[in-house]
Amino acid sequence: MKKRLALLLALPILLFAEPLAFHKNFQDHAVLQRNKKISISGIGTPGAKVTLAITPENSSYPINKQLTGRVSQKGEWTFAVTLPAGGPITLAARSGDEEIALHDILVGEVWFCSGQSNMAFQLSWVADGAYLVSQAGTLPHIRFFHTPNFTSLEAEQKEPRGEWKVLSPKTAPNVSAVGYFFARQLARDLHVPVGIVHASWGGVPLRTFMPREGFQKLGREDILLDIAATLANVKQADLTGLPSNAQERLKEIIPKWQDKFLATEKKEDREAARDWMNPALDETGWTALASKVEETSFMTKAPIGIEWFRTSVEIPAEWSGRELLLSLGAIDEVDTTYFNGVKVGSTGFEVKDFWEHPRKYAIPAELVKQGKAVIAIREINSFGASGLFGPADAWFIAPKDEPEKRIPLNTGWRHRIEGLLDRSVGSQRPPTPGGSTLPATHHCQPTTLFNAMMAPWRRYAFRGEIWYQGEYDCGREEEYFLHQQAMVASRRAIWGKDYAFLWCQISGFERHCPN
Repeated sequence: MKKRLALLLALPILLFAEPLAFHKNFQDHAVLQRNKKISISGIGTPGAKVTLAITPENSSYPINKQLTGRVSQKGEWTFAVTLPAGGPITLAARSGDEEIALHDILVGEVWFCSGQSNMAFQLSWVADGAYLVSQAGTLPHIRFFHTPNFTSLEAEQKEPRGEWKVLSPKTAPNVSAVGYFFARQLARDLHVPVGIVHASWGGVPLRTFMPREGFQKLGREDILLDIAATLANVKQADLTGLPSNAQERLKEIIPKWQDKFLATEKKEDREAARDWMNPALDETGWTALASKVEETSFMTKAPIGIEWFRTSVEIPAEWSGRELLLSLGAIDEVDTTYFNGVKVGSTGFEVKDFWEHPRKYAIPAELVKQGKAVIAIREINSFGASGLFGPADAWFIAPKDEPEKRIPLNTGWRHRIEGLLDRSVGSQRPPTPGGSTLPATHHCQPTTLFNAMMAPWRRYAFRGEIWYQGEYDCGREEEYFLHQQAMVASRRAIWGKDYAFLWCQISGFERHCPN
């Protein structure tokens, strides 16, 4: 009976036994952060005793110690140590009959390098890249861990992908050029080994490298709701830690944000434009758009705010008293449309893909009379350029029952700005219900690159991060400022208040070039 009981008590340990291993951040040739309390960790059998030995591989390194502990019930073990610069050292872990070891470990400065294509730009691509690659063998105290591109919107990954590699002519061609020059300068100035963990992806917004807690601190529940709504469309997705009822809650958030956004317009601007849908309006001061457009759209470089568009059309006698179809193509972003001063349709921020949603509005028969009719559009823009995006052949008016008898509307348009709105409020526009238009696996989804490429390094110690990104977020400067602050704060919450954050950006990206 006692043997049976002992076997039953031991069964959970046997079932959940894991081979002794270091977490994959710790490999041969790794660099550990110097002069800072760091964790060296791995996995094993829950409850088992584990010993970590730190031994120098030459007589110049002063540390030689052995630490003992136990594997947690979750199957993980960890030891906290502080190490001076130098090496190489060996890390050896032992538990029962199992023993594993890592060799050629250095201790020095460890930095993340992250961002988009400029950070991903490879050393072999620079002007003197071939020479620099050929000389890389003189810098074996510089090591790179290159993280391959992959995404994880659903959850933070536990283990990193990739390998620690010693800088050499064989490994140097594909390393980050910016990371290389930064590491080389650090090594020259500080005379210590340098480790670079490279995690970047070309053509991505900042939000992809933000952890969920960063959006929580920003109060951007809408972004977390959008993640939840997107994952809800994925079969068997794990929604743990995400808001529930995402679709319904997004529908509630959008009108609240819109009210806040529209409230930033000056009262006098709103009052001055209250009759701009009136067909008898004097259009003095209005600006004419292209006289006729065949293939392109009526796009304006309008500021963030409210803009009106007006044109007129001659209604034939045979259309009188008939319901008409008014087709306006895509309008960026949302609109309220009038026919002879009467509202006949609108498309709001709650509509999925509102900026490219084709506008087709019905004009009631009782409004249709022979003669001149004025079409007026009040358009609200929260980001980027605005206008009637067409295509041009989508602009027409026709009897509903005879759409082939259409009159084109690609001529005679005039426009005028009603008023400006607060860009910072506009930049916080919530996503539309239904989940992101991007696939859940897309590299531009919020949090997805942090989850996949950075979160596995939560357990590792860093001095800081170099960041080279910004082009993708051009036009989102208000949002970018807030998001970058939140991203830095979230990094320091993970890796310590002294986590340094250095960034490089192209100050003149998309600057005006007359020639």
